[in-house]
Amino acid sequence: MSRVKVVKMADKGEEMEPFGAKKAVMYGIFAATEVVGLLCLILVIVWMEEYYGGYAWDGTTLQFNYHPTFMILGMLLLYGNTILIYRICSPVRPLSTLQQFRLSISVKSIHILTLF
Repeated sequence: MSRVKVVKMADKGEEMEPFGAKKAVMYGIFAATEVVGLLCLILVIVWMEEYYGGYAWDGTTLQFNYHPTFMILGMLLLYGNTILIYRICSPVRPLSTLQQFRLSISVKSIHILTLF
């Protein structure tokens, strides 16, 4: 037989922090990931400009240089931000149906934006 570990939930009067950490630590980690993401985007732009000849929209091979830039922008920054926003904005108390709907719509709209 397998044993099940029982985890006691906090009393209703206590507020539970996300991941058991302080909010300041979570916001610090969020800020650090934003800086790293923007640094990656800047480095890819410099890389494409300096070593691959820049960007062009004239049908040459320079047109493909947009691909790595938009991949970093879409997948790393936008998609990563939606995951972090959903995690950080998740409150301790349950949301009302309207608040949950607004949060879900905002996260899903950024996900859809990432696809384009």
